[in-house]
This record gives sequence, structure tokens and C-alpha cells, in this order.
Amino acid sequence: MSNIDGKESFMDDSVVTNFFEENDFFLTYQKKVSLKDTSQTVGLEAFLRLRLEDKTVLSPGEFLPVVERMGFVPQLTELLITQVTNDWDLLTLMGLDYTVAVNIDINIFSNKESLSRIIAIVENSNMPSSKLSVDIVLGQENQLSSEVVSGLGRIRMIGANLSLDVVSGEQLEMSEIEKLPIDEVKIGRTLICNIFETHSSKSIIKGYLDLSRRMATTISAIGIENQGEAKWLAEYGFDNAQGFLFGQPLEIAQLSDQALDSPAESQAHGQFRIKVLIVEDDPEYGLLLTDLLSERYEVFLTDNENDALDIFSHNRPEILLLDINLAQGDGYSIAHAINDGGDTSSHSIIFLSGNDSQENQLKAYEAGGVAFLSKPIPLVDVVTRLSRVATHHESRMGAHQKIQDTEAMAFQSMREASHYGGIVQFMKEISLGGNEPSIAKALFKYMRDRGLSCSMVFRDGTNSCSFDISQDACSPAELNVFELLQSKGRLYEFGHRLMVNDNHVSFLIKNMPEGEVEKGQARDYVAALIECMEARYIAILQNRILSAVVNDLRSLTDEAIASIEHGNKNKQSMVDKFSEDISLSFHLLDLNDEQEKHLNNIVQEAVNTKEDDEISTDDIVDRITAATELLSLTLSEFEHAQEHEEDDADDEDELF
Repeated sequence: MSNIDGKESFMDDSVVTNFFEENDFFLTYQKKVSLKDTSQTVGLEAFLRLRLEDKTVLSPGEFLPVVERMGFVPQLTELLITQVTNDWDLLTLMGLDYTVAVNIDINIFSNKESLSRIIAIVENSNMPSSKLSVDIVLGQENQLSSEVVSGLGRIRMIGANLSLDVVSGEQLEMSEIEKLPIDEVKIGRTLICNIFETHSSKSIIKGYLDLSRRMATTISAIGIENQGEAKWLAEYGFDNAQGFLFGQPLEIAQLSDQALDSPAESQAHGQFRIKVLIVEDDPEYGLLLTDLLSERYEVFLTDNENDALDIFSHNRPEILLLDINLAQGDGYSIAHAINDGGDTSSHSIIFLSGNDSQENQLKAYEAGGVAFLSKPIPLVDVVTRLSRVATHHESRMGAHQKIQDTEAMAFQSMREASHYGGIVQFMKEISLGGNEPSIAKALFKYMRDRGLSCSMVFRDGTNSCSFDISQDACSPAELNVFELLQSKGRLYEFGHRLMVNDNHVSFLIKNMPEGEVEKGQARDYVAALIECMEARYIAILQNRILSAVVNDLRSLTDEAIASIEHGNKNKQSMVDKFSEDISLSFHLLDLNDEQEKHLNNIVQEAVNTKEDDEISTDDIVDRITAATELLSLTLSEFEHAQEHEEDDADDEDELF
């Protein structure tokens, strides 16, 4: 019942070009679990997202049509692969070295140049090819050319995995699928959401199960929203599953093994997932909406009144998107039946119709509708209206969570004083240390007292040294992470880890507290710790430079004294010999007594003048010696003061 243009977009070419230039695309990761044991994570899938200036996040369904029209799909694909491979080191450090799936347009495999660049990106990265899984979508309109099959073979040859995503509600040609060198078949939400409502969905799914067994591939279900779906899929032999039931897509900074091992806890942590019921008897448009909205909402789809009322009764969706004209029933009847059943504040209704007459709009209002959308409708308008209604529900949930957080913060407030006392004691301990190991020892003691594990790196401008709380030094992978995150600002949190940076000192907390209140307190006191350590380490570096200057001056003084003494000896010997030679030559010159006396006076005056000049050189040496002694005395007094403070500290109790 729809003539809606699902490809219409609010973005023009210049806007999309700017997104590429500013690199506003980013990745989220969602885990895939084994249906034999849903606590076991078996893989991750990377989803490309686009963040607008107003912080709105768009999924590919909203920006990909413009990217395709502009011919930027190869560039977008290369950007996707580059970001995944760049994230691999952090994923490995976090213990999340699972196979990562990425979706690539099947036409890329017939583009030899683009495919070669993609392969080069993978091979030149630290990510093993075997840890990359490439997902392809084969629609009814796709015909497998020899170029595509060849390109898929090239991906398999580097060791990457291949998966087929089934996103259509119609059965694909099994003979076409059997040509593909795939390892896995993935069944999408468009089929999964109707397994309890339509026999055709079950029949198609069972057909893919049989195909998977014949081809000896694994088979996974995507977009699982509830335990009923997961149970049915497990009973029918599905290997793996993925969806909001097991965990929402997260940016890499939010990932952690705790988050991956804690399925379906999004609501408990304030991440409320809105449920949306779509009642639309145009199959193509219904599937399009389901595919677009499933990434943000828990979506249910049906095409008739009876199933709609049954779904509402069992799942209580917050938003209903009702087509007025249905083959079986109508949207008004559904709305009246739901509203007559009790509280209307728990849900909102949006009506769709190709007839926007005044009569229809008034009926929609009387039936409790909050919006009336006239067909044809750009998808962006549907998404916008849904987003506004969803924001209302999320605000209410957010307000409730805020009250809980405030109570928790009040409960924790009495503990904060101990943190400040610990910082004072830490400052005292590092002030007594004169090198990197002593600072690291003080930090590790502070962290152990709070149940935290960490490592740290010192940089003096030329060299660096590292320490780990559980071993002598950091591993090469950890040192690489320090280097990667050095420019990420004072505090950079990823997963359950926190990198803390300053110019000369950085440390990494490996097990941040899980609670938001405790995590906030930790961020506060580590900011103070890094400033203390940075200031102390700068003082240590300055002291080392001062010591080096003293040693150089002392060495220079000794060399100058030795050189002058040696010169004096040589000069005296030369003068004595010169005087002796002059005296012995008087008789040869036939000089009288007065001439001999005058010549002796000339020689003596020359010697005296030279000695006067050398007195000024001695003065310079004396001044260098005095400066060296003064610097040495200053350093000695500083070291003595430190030793005195350390002795006093042994006799004092801790302040807190």
C-alpha cells in the first residue's frame, strides 16, 4: 500500500564529500555468541556510522544511497577496512582478538584496483588475515559474474573468511549461493522477526539451514531481540547469533571483556531500547523500514490487525507505526483496541496514509495518534518522527536513572575523604624518591590498595623506561599502546582501561571500576596523581642535569690545574736554560759589566711580565673551583635534607 521512495535522502553531494574530508565516519562493534552457550563470545561485527555536527549518528541505510550515487563506495570500503585494521592492536590488548566481520558491497570484488588496495591494507597491518570475515549481500538482482567470483577467491587466498548475509524476505537461488567460497551463512532480521507470525519465514529459514549443512558452513542469525527467537533458532540447529539480546553495538572505547561477557544488561545500565511495532501490508516497504530501524530500536513487523494486537499484548512496544489501510483490518481499529485496553501514556502512535484528507487526519487524532505522515514519505521523515517520540521515552528513563545515580553518589560521598588522604600520602612518598623505580613503586602501592592494576612509562626526551605492576617492564604490545595513545589527551578511556598522560609520564589502569560513581572518582584522583608525578619527575631530571654540570665543572677544573702546573714547569725550565745560555755567552759578546747588567734586567722584566699574566689564569681556575664547590655543597645539602625527611618519615604514622 505504499509508493514511498526509500532512497530519498536529506544529504547532498557536497555534504557527503565533506564527511570524507573530515573523517566523520567511525566504527561500532557488536558481539556474536554461540547459541550452545550464549555466554561465549565467538566474534565481533564492525558497523560503519556517520556522526553529524549536532552529534546525530546515522547508519549506512541513511547515508549509503548518496555514497553509491556519487561513486564513493570503493573509498568508503577502504576507509572501513583501514579503521578495522587500525583498531586491531587495541582489541588485542583488551583481550578481544576475535574474528571481526565487515560488510562489503559485492560489486567491489569485480573492481580489481580497489580490491588490491583492500588486500594491501590487510596484509600491511598487524591484523592476521584469518581474523577478518568479509560479509557479502546477494540480492535477487545480483548475478554472480566471473569477475566477482574471482575477486572472492582473492580474498579467500589471503586467509580471510567469507560470509553470505541474507537480508531479503525472498528465497535466493541456491545454485548461485553454492558457487560462493563462503564459510558462513547469516540470516538477517527481516526473516527472523516473523518466525512466529508467518509460515513462509520459517520455510525460507529451514531452506538455508539445509543449504548450510550441504555446504558444511556455519549458520548464524542476526538481529535477535528476545529469548523466544534465540530458543527457536538454537532448537533448529543455528550455530551462532547476534543482536541486542546479547549486546548493543559499542565504540571501541566502550568495549571490554566484561561488557562482552554480560549479555542483555543494557537496560540495567540505563541503555533503554525502544520497541517499535510496524504494521504495514506493503512487504517491500515493511522490510525496508525493519532493516533501517533495527539498529536503533527493537522492531516487530506484521501486515494485519490480529497479529498486531497479539504482538502488542506480549511485547508492549512504546511506538506503533500504523498504516491506516490494511488488507486485514485498519490502523484506526488497532489504535482503538489498544487504547481502550488501559493506560495510553506508555505508548505513542504514528499513522501512515496515502490519503491526507482532513477527515483522515481528524480520525488519526481521535484514535490517539501523535503524528500523521502522508505518503509518499521520505525515509528521513519517518526516522525523524520516530526519533522525536523515542527521545521522549528515553528522557523519562534517563531521569529515572539520574535519580538512581544521585542516590548512589550520596551513598559514596563519605568514601571520598579517604581518596584525598591517600593522595597526600602518595605525594609524600614520591617526594622522598629520587628515581623512576621509586615513583613507580609508590604508584603501584597506591593502586594495589584500591584493587587496581596498572603499568607506567617515563620519557626524558631522549629515552624511555617502563614498569608494570606484575612484572619488571611493559610488553611490546603495551608499549605500542602507550605510543598510540600518548597524544589522546590527559585521560583516554577505552573499554575498562584508562590511559593517563602528561608530557614525561603516562600510566595505564587496566581494570577501571565498573560502577559509574566509582569510575568518576577514579578519574578525579588519577588526574591529581599524574600532575604530582610529572612535577616530581621534572625535578628529578633537573637534578640530574645539575649533577652532570657539577661533574663537568669539576673535571674541567682538574684538567685546567694540571695543564697550568705542567705549563709552569716547562716555562721555568725554559727560562732557566735561557738565562744560563745568556750568561755563558757574555764573554763571546765582549760586553762590559754595565751592558751585561742591562741585558739581565731585560730578561728578568720579560719573565716577571709573563708571571703577572699567569696570575690572572690562576684566578680563573680559582673561580671555577669555587663555583664547583658551591654546586657540590648545594647538592649535598639537598640530598641530606631528603635523607633527613626519610628518617623522619620512618618514625611517623600515615596521615590517613
